[in-house]
Formats: sequence, structure tokens, C-alpha cells
Amino acid sequence: MCGRYTLGTDEEALIEAFDVSSLTFDFVPRYNIAPGQQAAVVAEAGKVPHWFHPPDRELLSFAGIWESWSRPGREARHTFAILTTRANQDIAPVHDRMPVVVASPDRDAWLCRTADEDALLALLRPAPTGTFAGHVVSARVNRASEDDAGLIEWAPGPNEGAPR
Repeated sequence: MCGRYTLGTDEEALIEAFDVSSLTFDFVPRYNIAPGQQAAVVAEAGKVPHWFHPPDRELLSFAGIWESWSRPGREARHTFAILTTRANQDIAPVHDRMPVVVASPDRDAWLCRTADEDALLALLRPAPTGTFAGHVVSARVNRASEDDAGLIEWAPGPNEGAPR
């Protein structure tokens, strides 16, 4: 049973142990959890989900990297990652990092395969203050099975006022 574990407690015990009002998932006790299987995860207590967006709702581009790879005899997999940097003043009250925003005039350079490396590295910086507005949203956003417009609606959080 190497690398396996159980979570055989009840829902009420989890709620009490982690000082939360409710769980954001349907809890079912598990007795043979293996690496790679879905299981309950407790994240840092006190975090409140937020939605950050451009105040004018214009399109933003994030810096990313991608690759396509495959194992012999298998179909190609296309993967990507969004690059992050230290948070600007818009994001810092909530998180210590943010996606790298590629400004409209820099998009062609970012996408150019022959662009100068130093010029690209210079783009890896926090977005200017004022690029984002944000507000608290429902904890439903933490469930990958949820995907509807209600996820970005303002939801009251602890010590939070109306959207900014």
C-alpha cells in the first residue's frame, strides 16, 4: 500500500478540524486513495477567491510557453503554462504573484520565434497599476466541475465590501 492513504472521517469532523462553515465538495469517506486519484485537499485557511479583470473588460494577453510532445506510439500532447511575476499593487493585497500581461504593442514580439531574448525577458514584469479591478467571488470557483457566468459575480466575503 505504498503511497496510499485513507480519509475515513466524517464531514462534520473535517468542518470542525479546519474551522470552515461548509465543504466546497461532496465528501465521501475514502479508504484506498492512490497517487493521481481525486481526493479532498485543504488549502491555506482564510483565502477568499477573487476575480480580477481589466476595468474596461478589454482583452488581455498573458505570457505563456507551450510544447507538443508524445511518447512512442502515443498521440501528441499539447501543454502550456502561464508565466507569472511578482504582484502589482492591484493584486498584492490578495496574492504575491500574478500572470505576466503582454501589452497589445508587445504581442507580435512575444509571439515571434526569432525575437531577441533580452527584449522578451524585459516583458516579464508586473502589469502597471490599474490594469486590474477585482472583487470577491463564490467559493464555487474552486470546483473544476463548475463553469458558468455566476462564478464571476460578486459574492460577499469576510470583511469585504462591494466590488471595486
